Amino acid sequence: MKKIITLIAGLAIIFSCNDKNAESNEVAVTEGESNYEVASERYSVLNEQALENMAALDFESWGKMLADDVEYYFPDGDADTRTILSGKEEVVKWWKDW
Repeated sequence: MKKIITLIAGLAIIFSCNDKNAESNEVAVTEGESNYEVASERYSVLNEQALENMAALDFESWGKMLADDVEYYFPDGDADTRTILSGKEEVVKWWKDW
């Protein structure tokens, strides 16, 4: 049974990775089209404001922009060992103490 499942999974991977996708990507790039969508202007404005608040070390204003259940992942380890801050209060407190 495991051999059959492995064979089916392998075939699914092989057939999903065909050259047709590569060709369509090349055409999209050469014609100026893309598979990506640009975020709305509202997102750009919010992002710029968040960066301005962080640059000014205005963590209170920056924190007001965060969701209550935000999770902040630090690049100080792998998925099992990195530092993770959970919740708006904890994230803002960490940055204020920094």
